[in-house]
Amino acid sequence: MPNVQPAREALGRRLRELRTGAGLNGKEFAERLGWIATKVSKIEHGKQTPTEEDVRAWADATAAPADQAELLLAQVRHLNEEYAEWRRQLRIGLSARQAKFGEVEASSELVRNFEPAVIPGLLQTPAYARHIMAQS
Repeated sequence: MPNVQPAREALGRRLRELRTGAGLNGKEFAERLGWIATKVSKIEHGKQTPTEEDVRAWADATAAPADQAELLLAQVRHLNEEYAEWRRQLRIGLSARQAKFGEVEASSELVRNFEPAVIPGLLQTPAYARHIMAQS
């Protein structure tokens, strides 16, 4: 999956800044929007990607300037495009992408790899690789 998490977290931080700038705590803000408080928390901590409608409501509730609202909407659209592209790649299969990486690797004179959480790709067995892919 493309690494959209840092972008989702950055969006959440920006939305939190708007909320706190409006002088609202998470619970008050959720009540104002008719949401449950956990939705606000999940969005602000990058655990959930807000919809475009969520961002519009957020911008309206915090009286964000129109240009800031458009930037936030652009961020949400980008996150959705990245996720949709990843889902498309999963549907058609990752063999072409893996073959491309294989070509780059084969033409390399030196390959260095550090993986603190998983076994590096060159050392993975097919069963291990399938297990790791199933986890994501």
